[in-house]
Amino acid sequence: MRIRNFLSRVSTRPLGRMKDTIRKKRKRSLFLAFMFFYFAFHLVTGERGLLAYVQLKGELMEAKNKSSAIHEAKMDLANKVSGLRSESLNLDLLEEVARRDLGYSRKDELVYFPE
Repeated sequence: MRIRNFLSRVSTRPLGRMKDTIRKKRKRSLFLAFMFFYFAFHLVTGERGLLAYVQLKGELMEAKNKSSAIHEAKMDLANKVSGLRSESLNLDLLEEVARRDLGYSRKDELVYFPE
């Protein structure tokens, strides 16, 4: 009887402990896998993730393109203004502006207004 009790205790204890350690390892592995996927998901789709970075980079490029276009338009206007100054008067530009903006024309010209 004593031998049976001893054998039953010896044989069940290691198996029970092994099952417990296997369960703990599985729980730990599942927890680590969950944490990995959680952080990976938020790295890609989060508020400051990769997708947001790509979107902001696109918006920055659009803003730079718009800024350069506005700068070019500003330089064109600055050139026209400098052509209308009395120090360096460009007569062709003056005539073009007078005809277009003020509606001036010569006596022998016909003026057509597009609709």
